[in-house]
Amino acid sequence: PFPPLGSGQNVMRRACTVFSAGIAFLCGVGGPGFSRCIRMPGFRQLEITQKNCGIALERSNSFPLLDASRVLWDYVGLGQQEGPLAPYLMQARDVATRGELKLRALSFFGGGAEEESVGPILSRLDSEAHRKVTKLIEDHPKMPPERQELLQKQAAEVMTRAREALQETAEGLGERRAWLPAWTSKIQVLEAALVQITTPEMAETGMQQGKGQEADVGHWLEELTGGDGRSSGPLKLFRNLHVVGPQKKDVPQGIKAEVDALIVERGPETEPPVLRAIVECKWGLSIYGDLRKMDLLLEFLEEESESGIAHFLDSKSDELLVKLTKDVKVKYFMGSLPEGEEGELERLLRPSVLRQEKGRMLQGAFAANVAAACAMELVEQPDEQSSWAVKVNLPEEQVVLAQERVNAFLQDVEERME
Repeated sequence: PFPPLGSGQNVMRRACTVFSAGIAFLCGVGGPGFSRCIRMPGFRQLEITQKNCGIALERSNSFPLLDASRVLWDYVGLGQQEGPLAPYLMQARDVATRGELKLRALSFFGGGAEEESVGPILSRLDSEAHRKVTKLIEDHPKMPPERQELLQKQAAEVMTRAREALQETAEGLGERRAWLPAWTSKIQVLEAALVQITTPEMAETGMQQGKGQEADVGHWLEELTGGDGRSSGPLKLFRNLHVVGPQKKDVPQGIKAEVDALIVERGPETEPPVLRAIVECKWGLSIYGDLRKMDLLLEFLEEESESGIAHFLDSKSDELLVKLTKDVKVKYFMGSLPEGEEGELERLLRPSVLRQEKGRMLQGAFAANVAAACAMELVEQPDEQSSWAVKVNLPEEQVVLAQERVNAFLQDVEERME
């Protein structure tokens, strides 16, 4: 009952010593709006009809304020100063996100006025410290007066210690403060950067979207395979599995440590069941780095499975053994696709390729160049969600290296396509 796991010109193959993996992309017709299984019959295999795609990287690039600010934080050495900054970064974690704390501190170190940069945090910190003490005293009416007085004194010192930590860190930066671009001190820029922070509510929404898509794909596949691992049909679907080696040792860093689902085939003479497909669900388009991690997972399974048996653990820590063959497939289910013509491989890959490589180039540009920050130009973008962005002319050598990585990746993808 399950459709062919990879056929036609949209199949990619990865040759391995023991087995190969065909990779295909599928997408829901409903686009990013679908959320219920009843709307899933439109899932279909994408017709990747155009090959020979090219993604060209440029020296001049615009970056969100938030991305540029994160690079600057490490660039001037603040990553090594987070311990001494604890009275500010740690004590204020209940009144602001870590992203806001860093952005405001960066503005302060760049020359911004205290009342506009870190002032709001210090005020919130002071109010929260006194609120907690007041509540504690109210909850314990028999607390000795001297104990109450000590707690109130400690609350009054919280804001002072945070301010002193900021001032001492600023002095410790010394000449490195001059490395920060002048625009970091502007309140308009700070406010625009704050808007770009992912709030806990936004993160929760994204997580729920991802979980919803995984559930939809799981239900859809259960209908096609005939069950979720407990039915009597030959094909079984097992969801949310962690990867382990035969000796249950830690999975090496950099490979996929868990999979969204496995499709296995079980019969009277197939014990353990045979692994037919690895299923990966993507609400967004984080394909660029994920394909490499998937390759490394396949290589890990091959190297660690001399007997041809792969080991997984489910959410209840129950072990699942599956037999490897030369016909393992990988299926990517996409929750949405960017606008464009159907079937263009470039349209599928471009967003994640550009996002990862631009970020990598930005990091590399600041690794050993103390004048790099001065080249960060603040530019207006009135038609975008944020009114400001940062334009950077990246070093030629960084662009060349990145382009080589992208070309090698695209060539690898195209070689897999039949």
